[in-house]
Amino acid sequence: MMIKCIIADVNAAAIRAVKNIVDKLPQFTVEATFTDANLLMQHLRTNSADILLVNIEQPELNGYAFLQYLKNIPEIIVTAQKNNFAAEGYEHDIVAYVCKPIVPAKLLNALHKAARKIETRQRQIHPFLFIRAEYKLIKINIEDILFIEGLKNYSIIHTATSGKAIITLQNLKSFEEKLPPTDFIRIHRSFIVSFNKIDTIRKNSVLIGKNEIPISEGFKSQLHDIVSDYL
Repeated sequence: MMIKCIIADVNAAAIRAVKNIVDKLPQFTVEATFTDANLLMQHLRTNSADILLVNIEQPELNGYAFLQYLKNIPEIIVTAQKNNFAAEGYEHDIVAYVCKPIVPAKLLNALHKAARKIETRQRQIHPFLFIRAEYKLIKINIEDILFIEGLKNYSIIHTATSGKAIITLQNLKSFEEKLPPTDFIRIHRSFIVSFNKIDTIRKNSVLIGKNEIPISEGFKSQLHDIVSDYL
């Protein structure tokens, strides 16, 4: 599942700075950016987004007033020069209020928090997947998945149900797009793991029960960013 983001700020350089941080997370995508608040409003009235990263210090937005004109309100992360609107943000259930200059770690934490809210909402609707395997459709509860191993043209789903493994022709990328992005994380080109099921994190591997799963260099920073939320 890809999480769609929109970035809005009067300053184009500020938009680029925020986008550079969002782009560090492979399951987040920036769908659109706006320096014009009126164009932003037009877009939001006819298009959906999962997360809006917005500088609300714009006369056209009038703080949070613009939210009343939207039918489908995305998760809101405010980026602002001052904290004038921070207290009011609680009334509108914003995810985070990040003051400029933006500290990347704080914005990454806000993005992970927003993803968790989105994931919780979606899990209430779809707590399971149907997998094509053994010439039939097999229902798997997302909570039961320990990790998924990708092997060329197929994947092996390892579950907590008596250690049962299910082989399917679906590739690893398809699971990466469907599974909740804060519960499941890719730590290797061949492995997606359930973050909640990790027992131990070592320098180059994680342990889930008796299974030792490698962490590749390219995915270490992503794992460490999520772990930092719990330190």
